[in-house]
Amino acid sequence: MKHTEVKGSGSIGRAAVSKTAGCRFESCLPCKRLHICDVEEVTPALTERREMSEELEQASEDLVEKSNVNKAAARGPIGRIILFIQQVIAELRKVNKPTFNELRNYTGVVLGFVTVVMFIIFGFDFIFGQGVIWLYTAFDTTN
Repeated sequence: MKHTEVKGSGSIGRAAVSKTAGCRFESCLPCKRLHICDVEEVTPALTERREMSEELEQASEDLVEKSNVNKAAARGPIGRIILFIQQVIAELRKVNKPTFNELRNYTGVVLGFVTVVMFIIFGFDFIFGQGVIWLYTAFDTTN
């Protein structure tokens, strides 16, 4: 397995804007990216994951370039609203939608949790309600 050493820091060429600047705080090293040639066995899942990552990265770069071009054209308030809606739609296209089985499982978990919390709150409400009724009847001075 071939490893490449990661050198540098995350703040090379940038002005110190952090509150920790000047306090002997060093920036973190950049993350090491897993390259497909670093893995001994290339599986179809790894290849698919890498292709998806590259597609998303390219789409993101294209969106930034398109945004910069559109930003100049959308100087008015209506143009900015239209640009915002276009960017929202572009971001929603990137969302991973759950499968039916995942959706069913997540729905079951949420409904089960809500049911448990509902019974806990009902129990506390019933106990405190009975306690208040007991207080008013035990110390009733009108008799």
